[in-house]
Amino acid sequence: ALARAWMWQKSLDSGKYTSIEELADKNDINPSYISRMLRLNLLAPDIKEAILNGTQPRTFNLQGMLTPFPESWEEQAKCFGFK
Repeated sequence: ALARAWMWQKSLDSGKYTSIEELADKNDINPSYISRMLRLNLLAPDIKEAILNGTQPRTFNLQGMLTPFPESWEEQAKCFGFK
């Protein structure tokens, strides 16, 4: 999910796709799903690292990450159960 969010953001930033709607249409994916996935790019670097290393808390899952979460990295850590 992190890799997909990063790839989609890069495609938007580079101009390959001009909007989330165009990206969604070309990939046959719901635009609201893409919007929620793109928020993963806002996760704190240490949270991303833990996910990629497989050391995130057991209660931490994709479903929880797709709901609105705090922008503050410190608040994210508290919200998602990181120490």
